[in-house]
Amino acid sequence: MKKILLIRHGKTQGNLERRYIGRTDEPLCEAGRAALEGHSYPPCDILLSSPMVRCLETGEILYPGKQPEIVPDLRECDFGRFEGKTYAELCTDPDYQRFLDSNGTGEIPQGESAAQFRERSLRGFRQVLEILDKAQWQTAALICHGGTIMSVLDAYDPEHLGFYQYQVENGGVYLGYYEEENHRFSRWEKLSGKRVWNFSANLSGKLLLQADDKEDESYHRQHRPADIPPGDLPVGGFRVLGAGDVKGHVQPEQLVGEQDVHGREDAGDKPRHPPEPAA
Repeated sequence: MKKILLIRHGKTQGNLERRYIGRTDEPLCEAGRAALEGHSYPPCDILLSSPMVRCLETGEILYPGKQPEIVPDLRECDFGRFEGKTYAELCTDPDYQRFLDSNGTGEIPQGESAAQFRERSLRGFRQVLEILDKAQWQTAALICHGGTIMSVLDAYDPEHLGFYQYQVENGGVYLGYYEEENHRFSRWEKLSGKRVWNFSANLSGKLLLQADDKEDESYHRQHRPADIPPGDLPVGGFRVLGAGDVKGHVQPEQLVGEQDVHGREDAGDKPRHPPEPAA
């Protein structure tokens, strides 16, 4: 069975400032580079990427020397008049309030609607599958955007958890198991959550995790995939967690403060802010 890695790009300055960054072609910020450099991800036979600079720079860091196939339709959503702005800057805008009230499905003035963005993202992913059908590969890596990953998994995950259930942090990874003969995905695994995991190649074909403390032990016991055998995860040691082609060393990096996966602080009494496509 073949495998596809969906990797969200590293952080940009706009991500740090919690801005809507879609069509803005930001590079990685210093903190984004530092978070990626020195971290080893699963090896891939073919690399594909959104054309945005933040994705291309992420590919250069994670897969140095590997030339990516560029798929233009995998770029992030065009946030129109909301582009480059924060919640605080937009919260009094009636158009923005209508967008919030629609749970992120309404029109974005001078930008893409959720339906337009998802349609484009899926068109791009179909192109990815067409490229892969013509190539010799076992593992492919696709570097793109949070909203793009959410759109793809909402359509291609057989569990159909719902669009907003597929949020992923910068540098986070989803691993898909692709049945080439049936042109379908049998399952997807999230290889990251509130922790950022470092990966390195493991030719034995196992997925390993290391728990660094009691809190990590509890976290991974709760979040292991359904096919992992029951049992305790030894603190400070490795345990086989499931089939795959990577070995991981858990690096617990908690999100700062009371924030969701996009890094936004709890809005308190402000109008509720739906999880927008993550740039």
